[in-house]
Amino acid sequence: MSLSTDDALKRWANALLACWHRVVARIHVRHGTSMPLVSISVVLSDRWHRRRLERCLHSGVQQLQRTFGAEPLALIIQERLDGGRPIRRRSCHRGSGDTVHTIQLALVHDQHRVTVDELLAALVDEVVALHTVAPTVAELDALLTNVGITPRGTAR
Repeated sequence: MSLSTDDALKRWANALLACWHRVVARIHVRHGTSMPLVSISVVLSDRWHRRRLERCLHSGVQQLQRTFGAEPLALIIQERLDGGRPIRRRSCHRGSGDTVHTIQLALVHDQHRVTVDELLAALVDEVVALHTVAPTVAELDALLTNVGITPRGTAR
C-alpha cells in the first residue's frame, strides 16, 4: 500500500508537531512554568488504537485540569485489570511531599469492550472522587442525628 504525497506530508507534519510539543513540555517542566505533569500511558500493542486513546484522554485531562486545577496524575489504560475490576485508584507520596494520584482503567470489563466515551466518563468520575472531601465522623453523626438515627444505628 503506497501513501499519496498528501498523506505522507500530513504524517510528517503530525510527527514534527508531536516532537515540538514534547520539547516545549520538557522546557516548561524544567523551568517550572507549566502545570504539574500528567502522565498518560496506554498499554496496547495496536499503535493506531493506542494513539487514538492517548489523544482523547489528553484532551479530557486538559478539560478536567481547567475545571479542577492541576494536580500530578498518572493515568494508565490497559486491556484488563486483575480481579475483574474496571477501575483502580491509588495515591502515593513522593519524597518532595507531592502526592501523585494513579488511576488505572480497563478497556474490557465483564466481556464488554469499553468505548472511548465510557472511558472518559470513568476518568471524570475518578477525578471528581479525588477532589471530593469525605465527611468527618462528627459530620456523619450530625447528619444521622438530623435524620433521626442514633450513631449506634437504631431509630429514636
